[in-house]
Amino acid sequence: MKKDTLNQTQTQLLPWKIIFAVLFAVVITSSCADHLPPPEVQQWTTHEITLKSQSSYDNGYTDMDVWAYFTNGNGDTLTRPAFWDGGNTWKIRFSPPDAGTTWYWTTFSSPHDRGLSGKKGSLISVTYTGNNSLLRRGLLKMSEGKRNIIHANGKSFLVVGDTPWSIPFRATTGQVKEYAADRMSPGLIFNGHRQVTMVYIYIIRLKGCTTTNL
Repeated sequence: MKKDTLNQTQTQLLPWKIIFAVLFAVVITSSCADHLPPPEVQQWTTHEITLKSQSSYDNGYTDMDVWAYFTNGNGDTLTRPAFWDGGNTWKIRFSPPDAGTTWYWTTFSSPHDRGLSGKKGSLISVTYTGNNSLLRRGLLKMSEGKRNIIHANGKSFLVVGDTPWSIPFRATTGQVKEYAADRMSPGLIFNGHRQVTMVYIYIIRLKGCTTTNL
């Protein structure tokens, strides 16, 4: 009789043991996720943050402003706007201008949305190790005299370009493809790391063409 009672008690406790084990696993998993190391992002490259709004909006482009403040231990603060990526998705892209520091970010929105505002995170900027000569020299900026464009490291940057203003409303698809092929030919897009022809690729893509990513 005692043996039957003991077996019955153990059977009754079994579901609670399973529930406790599941809850313990969830707590441990959540704790580990909260303590994941921040991602390492190479200097001048792009780090993307994805946000999901709690509410839905008729036009996310006009109904909501979203941005983030990025700060580091050196007292630098950068503000980056988010862009609406359709539906309930907003994205923020950040390019660290330095190497060897930790950047902390916090998001904000107007009007307030719990899915978009108050999100926090961090990243560690590290030295760029790729072979892109433009990125090795740093992003572009104006020279001290405000008369020339230079890289972040002070290297000069010669801009040679044109502006296809008439393409959206006058060119045929065939003409757009011909124009893109001509501008992508050797010598026009890149010449000795110094001569760059900048084409409004987004206009060409509106016509349904595909081009190489500059």
